[in-house]
Amino acid sequence: MIDRVARDELALLVRRLGSGQLGTLRFDRLAFRIKSSDPAIDAVRTQLWGCYDDFGDAQLSLDREGRRILSKMVLFLRSDQEFQAAKQPKWRVPGSDSEYWPFGSRAALEQEQSHAGFVQRAT
Repeated sequence: MIDRVARDELALLVRRLGSGQLGTLRFDRLAFRIKSSDPAIDAVRTQLWGCYDDFGDAQLSLDREGRRILSKMVLFLRSDQEFQAAKQPKWRVPGSDSEYWPFGSRAALEQEQSHAGFVQRAT
């Protein structure tokens, strides 16, 4: 079940976290207040929670790959795709489904990128 209101709210928080407009403590407080039965909400929150500690407020320091991962999370949250990934990745494994998480497959990611107007890279 897609919870559009909760997904839009979390997508905005993830964007603000990634851009440095929101520190980790404030993100944590706001993100975990979102109540939803949409499994994508809990999956994205849980995956992000592993990227920072909650002992002090800080800005995320993201490299190119980190920004790419956050962008995929936002893209997924803004989509109308059901969350189907059974297992969240602990790390990215090139060529595996974890590379496209939270999308269930490369095809699902590329489909959403084309709808959102992203330019696709040649493979």
